Amino acid sequence: MGKIKKVDKVQMTDCFRSGDFIRAQVLALGDHRSYVLTTAAADHLGVILARSAAGAPLSPISWQFMKCPVTGKKEKRKVAKPL
Repeated sequence: MGKIKKVDKVQMTDCFRSGDFIRAQVLALGDHRSYVLTTAAADHLGVILARSAAGAPLSPISWQFMKCPVTGKKEKRKVAKPL
């Protein structure tokens, strides 16, 4: 048997939010208006720019969290490793 993948356990709201800028790899072309993307293929893929709930730009503090400079709160994201 191969590796068991935990794809079904991933919560998309813990990885990305509406308005986030991400670096992703194209896996396939969808219909005429969509693409199939992944950020799981490499560490440098994921959120590269995001805004907090307070509207401030978030700073990456780990591969899983970004921090708001205004409120000091951490927000979950799938953070891209800098190139």
